[in-house]
Amino acid sequence: MLTRISAWSGKTMTRINTNGWIYLDLSIAVSQQGTKKQITFGVFHKPGNSYAYLPHGSFHARHTFKAWFKAEVIRLLTHCCNAKQWLDECRTFYEHLRARGSPANAIQKAFHNVCWTDRHKYLYKPPVPSPANEQFFTNYKGCVLSVENAPGVEQLKSKLNLA
Repeated sequence: MLTRISAWSGKTMTRINTNGWIYLDLSIAVSQQGTKKQITFGVFHKPGNSYAYLPHGSFHARHTFKAWFKAEVIRLLTHCCNAKQWLDECRTFYEHLRARGSPANAIQKAFHNVCWTDRHKYLYKPPVPSPANEQFFTNYKGCVLSVENAPGVEQLKSKLNLA
């Protein structure tokens, strides 16, 4: 089956041992209990990953962090094959975020928006774009940047003629 997936995707999987493979950001393994074989999967972390996430003090809009935290928790949800594994991955992600200065309450708010019972929804139901989001780039003609907290922004405004 894994050979068929590899051929279908046009990409190759890296074999890590006789029963395991790495494919993109997934670690895939085949285990056998008696006559029953089972495919398990989880999140693959590169050995050299330094987890140098954006520090919370960066000049990104605050909503960016909330959305990114939630998106990563959903990615972990779809890449783990059981709830314990997912909770362990979330705990590790939380610890890395705290080490980079993210406040505990901001992380926990995003984490509380996703639970293991949501997994089916994210795996099998494609997201439906809302009408407001469909027109974003048409209405705003590009990307919107938030520089309100950037150092020197007041000096820059005084030098620019924004009228």
